[in-house]
Amino acid sequence: MLRRAIRPGLCIVAIAMVWCGLVACSEQFSDAEDALGDTAERIEQGVLPPIVEETEVMLRNFVNFLPVLVEICATPIGELGDFVSQLPELQRAQQQVGDTFTIDDTNGAWQAAWRDVIFGDQDGQLSMAADAPSVDVTVTARFRNAGRGSVRAVPFALPSRGFVQTSRDPGDLFTCTETTPEGFYLSQDRTTGVWTLGWCAQGTDKVFQGEINTIGLTRISRKASSETAEEVASLTVNSSSTMLEFEETAAPLVAEGIRFFVRPGEFIDFELRMGPAGSDPVSITREALRIGADEAFLPSNFNPADFQLVTAVPIVPTGQPDFALLDDVATFVWQDDVSGPCTDAGETLWRVRFRSAASATFAGSVSLADDDVANRRLRVFRVGRCQQGRLEFEDDNERFLYECAVGDAADHGYDVCVRGARRLQFSPQVQDVRDPTRVWIGGENHRPSSQDPFSMFFDLEMEERQSARNLELTNGRIILLSTTQDGGTVRLREDQISLEALCRPLDDRPAHVRLIGEGEYATERFEGSRYDFDELEFTDALRTGDVSARRLPNRGELELRTRDESDTVEITVPAAEFADIQGRVTGSLDIKLILDTLELEFFDRTINLSLE
Repeated sequence: MLRRAIRPGLCIVAIAMVWCGLVACSEQFSDAEDALGDTAERIEQGVLPPIVEETEVMLRNFVNFLPVLVEICATPIGELGDFVSQLPELQRAQQQVGDTFTIDDTNGAWQAAWRDVIFGDQDGQLSMAADAPSVDVTVTARFRNAGRGSVRAVPFALPSRGFVQTSRDPGDLFTCTETTPEGFYLSQDRTTGVWTLGWCAQGTDKVFQGEINTIGLTRISRKASSETAEEVASLTVNSSSTMLEFEETAAPLVAEGIRFFVRPGEFIDFELRMGPAGSDPVSITREALRIGADEAFLPSNFNPADFQLVTAVPIVPTGQPDFALLDDVATFVWQDDVSGPCTDAGETLWRVRFRSAASATFAGSVSLADDDVANRRLRVFRVGRCQQGRLEFEDDNERFLYECAVGDAADHGYDVCVRGARRLQFSPQVQDVRDPTRVWIGGENHRPSSQDPFSMFFDLEMEERQSARNLELTNGRIILLSTTQDGGTVRLREDQISLEALCRPLDDRPAHVRLIGEGEYATERFEGSRYDFDELEFTDALRTGDVSARRLPNRGELELRTRDESDTVEITVPAAEFADIQGRVTGSLDIKLILDTLELEFFDRTINLSLE
């Protein structure tokens, strides 16, 4: 194993390359020991220098681009069009194509490109040598398909109030003491909407088992809170992030649990079981599950072992929004406490209002989002100058379609009376655009939410300019992973984009990002090489715009594989050994040469010698 130090510059990753010129000892030796004794020196002098040189160039460029991927991950999808990197290399790039991303209407991918960039210096490329190899970079971001409903913010669904009270104050952490009743505890952080499902055993060890199904699960944690060290090792998520499963044995008085996020307004199905350790768990009773801050039992019409919930948390749909928030044009939606025109038994009143500083056309629909509730009904009353609209049925659900032209600050919109449905779906448009920035919900002025975050797939192309080596990195796939790497792509439409950041962390901490990826690397010397980085994690201190040692990873490895026919050069870069020294990042290379055949020529014979 041969070890060399390199200076890649401001981040980390792994690559691969190929070595084309293995040693063929053609000099004539009178003594075989002289030839063999000279082999290590020849490898040291003839093989390692070009490997280290080209490795340093590619690591300096490719590794230092990684912080951009994290910046993208921490940027709301709806703001990618105005994305500006904090890396000085990109801010000072010559002949820059631009930071802004453009969307591909055919597949929903986002793409940005920079030309003639030199990475690897704290002061940016202007301080680098004039002949330093630069690169052209193109990055394309795609998204794992967890269902269109988990990507878009509009349309959105809101449940009726008073369904089941699940919210809990952020500081009210789940605990398990001698006075805590045995069983499950389910609640939501009222400020973030993150769910906590915890459990507590008394007396003897107990096994707790569960399955959670919904349209999309994100912000998943094996811990019941950020304050605990207890982790649920058995927690798994399926490839589409729609189902969580666990089976965990808990000791008495030990608080365990999991956390996750689901888009407000989406149904969540729970199946919960428990029993003595070593036995098959059985369906829980009503007394074995407590909900929300009051730790109340489920309503009597619910099966505690197999039930379904839907909430608006952290959105509060009740109360009239503040119309003074209007900047240009907006739709306001809220559930009213008064009955108004909704005089029939069992009806609740929803109000939809339109405001515009200039003439604008509001259109869209309001529909019943449940297809399993009997006696559902919508009644709609127009307000102001809005037209009557029309009711239609689709998939056995009633839907109201409207179009209303507004040109003043008067009261225009609709009053919607709902009976029998647990939630309502809204799909507002302004000037034929579905834009979540133009929608306000409830008296606390919430915006519609989408699922977040979800895995991002990056296709990266990097080609070196001004160099005879013609270094080229193509076909690279990098995955910023939140839960699972499986899945395909999902098309995004600009009128349905999310306002949420893709890498929103739990507990209001800085983004914590894992990278899993592989790709190909080629030069004029080396062909067929590849790079891998496995479970590479950035530090908890990572923050957008922080160009320092905090951008370095704290776990994972970078592997570079270089091949010439059957011969191999393997380079491993331990991420934990990257260090910031006087503004530059230094890392070590472990280089392993595997020579399949080394041919030694002597006066009277040829000897084939395998060596590793």
